[in-house]
Amino acid sequence: MKRVKWDAYIGEVIETLWFAEQVNLVVRQSGFIFNSHEGQKERPVLKRLWTGRCLQVSFPFARESCMLDLDAELVPGVEAAGIALGQPVELVLHLESPDAIEQRIGCRVLKYGAIWLFDEAGIVDQICVWDGYRGKIAGVIGIGSRIAEVEATFGPLLHIEQEEYQVDTEEPGISSNWCFSVEKGSHSMGEPGWGDARLCCICIMP
Repeated sequence: MKRVKWDAYIGEVIETLWFAEQVNLVVRQSGFIFNSHEGQKERPVLKRLWTGRCLQVSFPFARESCMLDLDAELVPGVEAAGIALGQPVELVLHLESPDAIEQRIGCRVLKYGAIWLFDEAGIVDQICVWDGYRGKIAGVIGIGSRIAEVEATFGPLLHIEQEEYQVDTEEPGISSNWCFSVEKGSHSMGEPGWGDARLCCICIMP
């Protein structure tokens, strides 16, 4: 195993990681620790997140074609599609270009088919997934799940704005760091048939 220490800007590290075989990267303020394990051929993929003043990142192996994972678990407040909230957007763009980029007030949206990454000041601030995404929250709730299933799993819901809904709870172990929309034409909250409405979009937030 090779172990090299740098004091470098993140852009320099991105270029180095592109040619790395396996990487475990821990960033404490301006310090970088880089591990390269020989004998591996696949590209590295970012899998962890910002934790306070320390960025801890691991790069396990993924498909060479793409670092985005349609089967990855949805973890409210943490990650989706194999992408961690708080990770630099450039690390994603360096491995794959989006199908489209939509500029919005205060951010831009990088669209990778069923996966949308919200880029705010160069950081992945929110991740939304749509039809075609197979990963789920707690292995149970995903795209196409019924409202009745969400309520049975997480409890009561809150209508937060327009067509967006959220889990309404402060119980330990139940995260409210996600919201969702239902299919167009569904019954409104409180109406008969609301429990049969199906999720069409899930957004993971910090």
